[in-house]
Amino acid sequence: MTADIPSDEVSRLDALRELNILDTESEKEFDEFTALAAHICLAPIALISLIDEHRQWFKSKVGLDLTETSRDIAFCAHAILQPASLLEVPDTQLDKRFLDNPLVLESPHIRFYAGAPLIGIDGYALGTLCVIDHVPRTLSEAQRTALTVLSRAIAQQIELGRRLRRVKSSTGVLLTQNSRLEAQLEIGAANLKDEVVMHNESELLSRQILDRALDGVINLDKQGRVTYWNSEAERIFGYTSDYAHSRDIIELLLPTHQHEVIRQLMEQFLVVGADENNHHRFEINAVRKDGCKVPVEIALIVLQRDGECFFNCFVRDLTEHNKNIEELRISAITFNSQDAIIITDADLRTLRVNQRVVDITGYSSADLIGLRPSLLSSTVQGEQFYGDMWRTLETEGSWEGEVWDTRKNGDVFPLLVTVKTIHDAKSRITHYVFSFSDITTTKRDADAIHKLAFFDPLTHLPNRRALIDTVSQALNSSQRHIKSLALLSIDLDNFKNINDTLGHQLGDKILIETAQRLRRCVRSDDAVARIGGDEFVVVLENLDSNIESAKVEVEVVTTKILAVLNQSYRVDEQDIHSGASIGVALTDNGQILIEELFKQADIALYQSKRSGRNQMCFFDLAMEETVTLQAQLANALHSAVQLQQFELYYQVQVDSQQRPVGAEALIRWEHPQLGIVSPSDFIPLAEASDLILSIGQWVLETACAQLKRWQSQLHTSGLSVAVNISPRQFHQCNFVETVL
Repeated sequence: MTADIPSDEVSRLDALRELNILDTESEKEFDEFTALAAHICLAPIALISLIDEHRQWFKSKVGLDLTETSRDIAFCAHAILQPASLLEVPDTQLDKRFLDNPLVLESPHIRFYAGAPLIGIDGYALGTLCVIDHVPRTLSEAQRTALTVLSRAIAQQIELGRRLRRVKSSTGVLLTQNSRLEAQLEIGAANLKDEVVMHNESELLSRQILDRALDGVINLDKQGRVTYWNSEAERIFGYTSDYAHSRDIIELLLPTHQHEVIRQLMEQFLVVGADENNHHRFEINAVRKDGCKVPVEIALIVLQRDGECFFNCFVRDLTEHNKNIEELRISAITFNSQDAIIITDADLRTLRVNQRVVDITGYSSADLIGLRPSLLSSTVQGEQFYGDMWRTLETEGSWEGEVWDTRKNGDVFPLLVTVKTIHDAKSRITHYVFSFSDITTTKRDADAIHKLAFFDPLTHLPNRRALIDTVSQALNSSQRHIKSLALLSIDLDNFKNINDTLGHQLGDKILIETAQRLRRCVRSDDAVARIGGDEFVVVLENLDSNIESAKVEVEVVTTKILAVLNQSYRVDEQDIHSGASIGVALTDNGQILIEELFKQADIALYQSKRSGRNQMCFFDLAMEETVTLQAQLANALHSAVQLQQFELYYQVQVDSQQRPVGAEALIRWEHPQLGIVSPSDFIPLAEASDLILSIGQWVLETACAQLKRWQSQLHTSGLSVAVNISPRQFHQCNFVETVL
């Protein structure tokens, strides 16, 4: 996208032409500024760009072969539109202004740009000082500040050049017009004063830049004494600027045995002087103030000012860099470990894989080298997953998690992956190390354990544990969305008889078929569970908030369930008939304990069975009172025999002449709190448990004892006694002997 034209374009171009700087030779002062900007911002390209009506022309450049480009594609044409601030583009491929820019799509493949406007003395934006990189990134706050300060220094250097040219022009006039000598000398003196002021300001700006530099910056005179020492040098070596000033750098930082060698090197550098070979780079182990050694890289430049040579040193702490190198060395050592390892470059092109990668994926190393690891484009994980992964890598430098990949044969399988980033001395990512292991077996075992914990192995329906979680979530949803919820407790009628007479294998098949029928009777978002034996539970969600309307919805479902479960089961070439009883608990606001909801459904199921089975019954409070009373009776019944709370009453039996011939023994229970309890209330409870046997035994013994007493008296000796016997007593093998 072509940049807009500034509103002050005509005046801006006039100011630029007046400077007479376009298409001039390169100048050392500007080249030093450009090199410093590239060094501080850790950028491969740095430019001083000036914008005229047709092009951007580069007064100074580092890392780029071009001398100019069309203004239509110039990034700097956008930067001068905001002269009061720095323009930073973290990723050109994400900025619609530059998506189709040839400088992005083709060489030099710009991915990052930051430009600080060069503001002339008249306030017009002449161009920019910019840094460029081939990878997406951002500048630190210190780097932004340094770039801005440098741009001001360059603008002052441009103005200084203009004034110098004016002085030279004035000198020419003096030579040809002697009569105006005094006036011209005054002008020259004034200009010289301005030059000194601007030189001092430029020096101050340079100091500000060096103080903010990411590297240690040390200036030395030709004897090797410190003349400047910035804050980063203080951090690296532990000495303050005041302490280091005027001290011999060799004696300050180097062990004694290296003194002579380094002095000879510095002398050789001075002999070469400030020519094109004035740059030197080397690594040493310096000694900190605390006596510890610190590995540093030194970039040394021999410069000349006023005929005197001096040293400018950029010092970089290699501690972290060496640590990364050591990590790579360790990675190489562990490359033949049991974990699969892939090493890529910064662009995620695979450089090396170990044998475990080949074993796990089925691909050969030749198949993988040069390609992006396939685990970064899984069909199982989505864009959000990988976005989160890359954000974690950017902030923490490592990431660990599960990723699904595809083998060469097409099988999809799970991996446990760890990714680490490796950085160079400039904190730029140079490599990624992926280590992973195949967790197919682990996942399979975990899935099996999960199924055993939460699912019924026979029907594959959720079990009681999973059901409780489901009901809890359903109650929360019911309360949140103001909907009713129903819990259906379902029990197969007479299933025990089927199991006992036809066998457990056939019974299991009926349970499996029952589970399938129940699933077909409800919606996909309704839950069906088996909680034990022939007991099933159905959870109906999102019912009408009106409880009566919700009951109608439940009746539709339960009618369907009863009809389906009443159909015969075709099992092993047999038609088996069964039925079901259903108890329903309803809640219209979700504000009920899970245990209470299950209890209500069980009470309703109990009532359904008492009412004749094969039907549905809703829970109500009266039903709970009845069940509570029956529970109290059942508890009291256990101690009634020992506490002798039963009594026998005898109903006289007469013949046709109304003469007594015998009596029927009738049991009564007189409880101290409950009063007289009817046999119709407690006999069914006794029948449901083994208590009927002990009660029946007590009745027989008591009736026989009474009969014996009658036989001892003349007028009752001919009477007989009739006793009601439970069918369960007839199944006792010693019943006849007990009676006799």
